[in-house]
Amino acid sequence: LSEATAEEDFTGKTGQSVVLRLAGQGFKRVGLIGLGQSAPSTVAASRGLGEELVNSPANVLTPAVLAEEASKIASTSSDVFTATVLDVEKCKELKMGSYLGVAAASTNPPHFIHLCYKPTDGNIKRKLAIVGKGLTFDSGGYNIKTGPGCNIELMKFDMGGSAAIFGAAKDLGQIKPPRVEVHFIVAACENMISGTGMRPGDIVTASNGKTIELMNAINGSFNTAQETAENPNERSLAHAALVRW
Repeated sequence: LSEATAEEDFTGKTGQSVVLRLAGQGFKRVGLIGLGQSAPSTVAASRGLGEELVNSPANVLTPAVLAEEASKIASTSSDVFTATVLDVEKCKELKMGSYLGVAAASTNPPHFIHLCYKPTDGNIKRKLAIVGKGLTFDSGGYNIKTGPGCNIELMKFDMGGSAAIFGAAKDLGQIKPPRVEVHFIVAACENMISGTGMRPGDIVTASNGKTIELMNAINGSFNTAQETAENPNERSLAHAALVRW
């Protein structure tokens, strides 16, 4: 929109709308029906969190900082949320070879994040798992992103899936829908290059015992495979990712 101005008599009370005058548009006015109600305001604030996370540079938003954001969501809505963050040693105990392989070249250690939403009434009718891709930077590893259009400078966006589901988690903590239990899973790490990194042709083993041969180190599919392996019993599984090739 080129211009939008609000009527002066808008009070902001629940259920009322504000009238916007749109300069240069074919409409005379647009009424925002939900403005002033709690749910739309909550969703808007949660979207702001997602945008803030996804726009943060990779030297600021490390896997550890992403884990801190998850803990903040849980502490803000501690009546319905719990947060579990697994460090490197715990991931080794659980034999998360797929995930640890992606993170092996980075000096920033990985953090496996599990946010769990449970309504206070305890009457659970359905369980959901939502997986968010959490590569805070993806260099491509030894298949480094090079050449025209590779957009390596945009690879801070590879954690866009985790930003989206953290926004959704923040929504749930405020709206508190009943009868549904939701698990938010993020395998946060960086895909970098060093002497400790995975090589094309390497074979790793995920926590469910599946072996995976690495043919191209660019994508975060290993992370997604590990996240999915941690949720074999959930009735419904959704995956959020921002993918650039």
